[in-house]
Order: sequence, then structure tokens, then C-alpha cells
Amino acid sequence: MVRRLNISDEVQDVFQRMARLLPEQLRDDVQTQNSVCVFLKLGGEKTARQYIEIINMQFRKTMEEEVENIEVPDLDNSERELYVSSQGDDAEDSESDDLDDDDSDDDSEMY
Repeated sequence: MVRRLNISDEVQDVFQRMARLLPEQLRDDVQTQNSVCVFLKLGGEKTARQYIEIINMQFRKTMEEEVENIEVPDLDNSERELYVSSQGDDAEDSESDDLDDDDSDDDSEMY
């Protein structure tokens, strides 16, 4: 069930514009919408934008903490080798390129 906010016509357009600045996951959150409306009505558009910036910073920080807390299962040696080999093709090419570059420098010194 979607709950509609009672927003006066004078701030409706500004509120709709500002709602787009919120993280997508919080756009339908009634508490967040009410808070933005309060800042908009009491402090104006500038104050409401500052509040939305704070919401965005807190949301990013929360998401970063959640990502850091994700547990990655330990890989045994065979799984680790498979993972490294699937990821390492590019790394091996770059290492061999580096070695080739080093060899070319040595060749020039020999002549």
C-alpha cells in the first residue's frame, strides 16, 4: 500500500525535483519524504538540499560498511588456483610484457 503525503501545492514541484536527488532505495520511504518536507517548509530549498546531501553521505557510508561486512568463503587450494588462473590471464600477459621490455634494455647494453 502506497501512502501519499499531504504536500502543499507551493512546495509540491520543488519536492518532486528534490526527491530525485535521494538514493533510489529511499525515495519511497515515508519517513525520509516527511523529513525532506519539513526541511523544505521550514528552511527552504537550500536547507532541504543540504539535508539530502547528508542523507546521501550516510547512505553511501552504510552501503560501504555493508559491503565490507560481506563474508567471502575461504577457498581451498584448488579453488584458489582456479580463480587465479581465470583472473590471471591478463596479469600473466602484462608480466611477460614487462619481462620483454627488460630484455630489450639488456640487449641494447650488449651492443
